[in-house]
Parts: sequence; C-alpha cells; structure tokens
Amino acid sequence: MTYQDLLHKRRSHRELSADVDVSNDEISQALKTALDEAPMAFGEQTPRVAVLLDGESQSYWEAVTRLNPDYADRYEKLGQAKGTVLFFEDRNHVYSLTDKYAIDESLADRYSGENHGIAAVLSWLALTDLGLDASLHHPRQQDTSKWAIPDHWTFKGALVFGKGQDSVSEDKDSLYDKKGFSVYQ
Repeated sequence: MTYQDLLHKRRSHRELSADVDVSNDEISQALKTALDEAPMAFGEQTPRVAVLLDGESQSYWEAVTRLNPDYADRYEKLGQAKGTVLFFEDRNHVYSLTDKYAIDESLADRYSGENHGIAAVLSWLALTDLGLDASLHHPRQQDTSKWAIPDHWTFKGALVFGKGQDSVSEDKDSLYDKKGFSVYQ
C-alpha cells in the first residue's frame, strides 16, 4: 500500500471490534517502529506511549465510561476494540528543552504539540497499514493509575483501534479545494 493509499484509507471508526487477524506482537512492533522513525523537534522524543491490548484496553474504557457519564454511550462501545494507544507528553523532558536549546517555554510547548501530532498520525497510519481501523479520542476524565503512568506525563489522546464495524465515507470534503492551500511558482 502506498503512502497516498494509507492516507485515503485512514478514517475515524467509532465502532470497533477486537476481531482482528494481527498479533499483539505485530501491533506493538508496528507502533514502536512508527514512533522510533518519527521526526521530532530537535530529535527529542517527548511523546510517551502506553499500548493497552485486549482486556487492558477494555478496562481503560470501562473506567473512562464510569468517569464520563455524559459520554457513556460513546465510550462504552470503545471497550470492545482490540486496543488503545494512550499518548502522553513527558513534561519534564519538554521543559528540559528550554535549557538544553536556549528556547522559551512557549516554544517548547509548541514543539511538544507538534511532536504529539506527528506521533499520533504516524501511529494511526501504522495501524492502518496493518489493516486495522481506529479513532482518536480525548476523554475529559480518566484513570490510568493501573498502569503506573508517571505524574509528569500529561495525557494528550487515546487512539482506539480494531476492526471497524461502522461504515464511514470514503470521500472526505477538503477545505484545501476552496481555500487555505496555495502554490507559488
């Protein structure tokens, strides 16, 4: 599959099952490779990742559902997926950049956000390359204490993945057909 094919195939699936033909080792290795090869500001890998598979992912979404009752209908279904990639930023590492590269805190925060975006997209494309579907979520309340996530890791998002059970449009409206994209020659 080409890069263009991966981009076109990647869509947000909000109903996912754990019925996949990919091993946990293949999933873990694809995600690690995507993150290892990800371009990051100053080459600093500030994102941190916890990959939850099978029952661990289900446990996470049960807690999220319990802690976010207003969104229970949305989150409850996600526990049926194969897994979840939890994205964090290591705040200690981010703030160390201010001294290491003589930049101010706002610039370090900007680089941190860019690094997270790169990590999330490349992880999603790695899963797509394995034939898995996914969607990115940002629950307001969560409990990650079961996995001993350090306090200085700031939650950024949860990429839940599995086999898509819902239909999604192959076509995507593009703002860039109308405005916001210019080429100068």
